[in-house]
Amino acid sequence: MGDPMRWKNKVTRIAALVVLAMLLAPTTVSAQDLEAEAWPEFDIWINMDETGKNRLFILASFADEPKFQYEETALGVSWDQRLTPNWSWRVGARYVWKAVDPPDKNETRVVLDLKWFHEFGSGWLVTDRNRLDLRRFDGDESGSYRYRNRIQLEKPFPLFSRTLTSFVSYEIYYDSRFDTWGQRQRVIAGVSVPIVKWASVDVFYGFHSEIKPKKETGGALGIAFGLYF
Repeated sequence: MGDPMRWKNKVTRIAALVVLAMLLAPTTVSAQDLEAEAWPEFDIWINMDETGKNRLFILASFADEPKFQYEETALGVSWDQRLTPNWSWRVGARYVWKAVDPPDKNETRVVLDLKWFHEFGSGWLVTDRNRLDLRRFDGDESGSYRYRNRIQLEKPFPLFSRTLTSFVSYEIYYDSRFDTWGQRQRVIAGVSVPIVKWASVDVFYGFHSEIKPKKETGGALGIAFGLYF
């Protein structure tokens, strides 16, 4: 497990982030009173070896979109492994609480990811993420699945004494409940800002369209806090 003091520092920082998430989570509720769409997220990455090829990923995310009468809270944990410089995979589980119109049940979700990376010149990076969500809704024994493909392009750039990373992505969904390709589509653009060596914040704008179970389009501001150990 390595140096005990190192792990003690990791646990301390993780506890601090959990407390921060608990303090800021109520803002997703108050956002409904302000008629604002928001997607806050808290991420923890823990290296499980010296090379960083194996990592534990802990997620807490919130979504509040009053315009569409949609609220969601997700908590999850995953194992990430970098197979080669160009490939990685992830397996994990999440529990998702929902308050949605039309009504939808809370769900347990098994997440399987396969990612392909390719670096171009001048720091450009393209990522193709293939995700399979295996879903079991509370009170429903049948279950369902969802396939999601996301293409993301990243580019670092200097700003004062720091290096920021801009990113833009497009994601398309297939949902077995509706047997529909393109049931949901999402575009996200933003920037990742390093705060210290072990912490960063991503600020982004996301736009989505959905055709089932109801037709809707809309956007939201998002912010993701990350800790790296």
